[in-house]
Amino acid sequence: MFQVTIPFACAAECRYTIDIVLCEWLGIELAFIEDAKAEVISIAAEGRSIVLPGTFFLSAEANWLQYESLFSGSVYELATGLHEYFPERLPVFKELIEDIQLPLVTIDDDETKINFDLFGGIFYLLSRYEEMVVADRDSLGRFPARSSAQFKAGLMQRPLVNEYVELLWKVIKIIWPQCERNRREFQMVISHDIDHLAFHRQYSFLRGMKRAARACIDMDPSMACRFVFARQAVLGGRLAADPFFTLNELMDESESRGLASTFYFMAGGTDSIHDEDYDLLEPSVRQALKSIHDRGHYIGLHPSYSTFDNPDTIRSEMNHLRSVAENLGIQQKEWGSRQHYLRWETDTTPMHLKAAGISHDSTLGFAEQPGFRCGTCYEYPLYDFSMRMAHKLRERPLVVMDCSVMDSRYLGYGTGRRALDFIGQIKDQCRRYQGNFTLLWHNTRIVRSPEKRLYLNALDI
Repeated sequence: MFQVTIPFACAAECRYTIDIVLCEWLGIELAFIEDAKAEVISIAAEGRSIVLPGTFFLSAEANWLQYESLFSGSVYELATGLHEYFPERLPVFKELIEDIQLPLVTIDDDETKINFDLFGGIFYLLSRYEEMVVADRDSLGRFPARSSAQFKAGLMQRPLVNEYVELLWKVIKIIWPQCERNRREFQMVISHDIDHLAFHRQYSFLRGMKRAARACIDMDPSMACRFVFARQAVLGGRLAADPFFTLNELMDESESRGLASTFYFMAGGTDSIHDEDYDLLEPSVRQALKSIHDRGHYIGLHPSYSTFDNPDTIRSEMNHLRSVAENLGIQQKEWGSRQHYLRWETDTTPMHLKAAGISHDSTLGFAEQPGFRCGTCYEYPLYDFSMRMAHKLRERPLVVMDCSVMDSRYLGYGTGRRALDFIGQIKDQCRRYQGNFTLLWHNTRIVRSPEKRLYLNALDI
């Protein structure tokens, strides 16, 4: 068993971070000691130790949730000093390191030093510390990627937390070669936010004709017919005839690859412009929910537009979804969620979700920048800033969302080779660390053949 000594400065944050990295992710047994005199973190066993500075934690203790404790976004690309084991240079935020002339790791017989605040950097990214401090919000009330330290440093597409964990593991393995870590496997975690199911309820007959013409250009005559001839059926109550009702197709594609998708359904509305055009009690929707469950896929809640800071509404919508599911004989051990439009407040939204009976969330990705908002492709417990301890709600970070890559309001890469290469690069990062490639593809974005082709290629690369 390892003995981990931590300073009093931000002791709760140290424990949270080390518990996730050493215990949950690496599978190492340890015991904590808090030392009032300590200014460094020490990991010790069998007469040898690793010592790390607590640079961020010391700064944060003096300036808790103040601008003075934030990362500027400036980084140093530094050699690790482990050329045989870890040849890459590693980006380190300047606030985490005091002497850039030293290699990141210096190994000695008794005491090995990691010369930057590795755990402080991990805490900063996992907890979304900066989102508690920086007041910037976009037009939809979301913390924008451009205000994040990763974006300023050009690191949005690098899972920096995973890189830091791998460096630590290399050092542990050098010092204690008999030590073994938890085994992981790369996984594709596929999900679909069901924002809309009814094109013909939203749009006019003329709009349908325009979409039909586009489908003809895409060489998809069957879809063209659905945009024209299904209108009366949908308006008459046969929602499953709508072009947006692609749930069976999505399940077919997942099943053919041995995958189970999660479908996040809306169960209410708080905004007439942004929220759903269907009702869980409609026969077509009830049948779809039952089919999703019977075929081995998962159902989750897609809380409506204004719920992210409204606990009563989240609870009401979750209760409605659960009631409908139970009426259909659907039982799930856990219920997950993803906020509509990825609207999120770090200090309140997790608390509201957990109070509503939700066990895991998958909101935390930036709409305008696919990649690693939390710095990782691993699941982990969020941080509760009010209680200063691990939250009971777990996060499954969102890595790529379809529109983030394709749409001109975001990256604007379209549906061709550039988009696929970009998705492939991020997927390779997840694969490298045996992590989770969490992909969100809306049911409405396989209607056009080029978008569906990009989706299938993204699954297969």
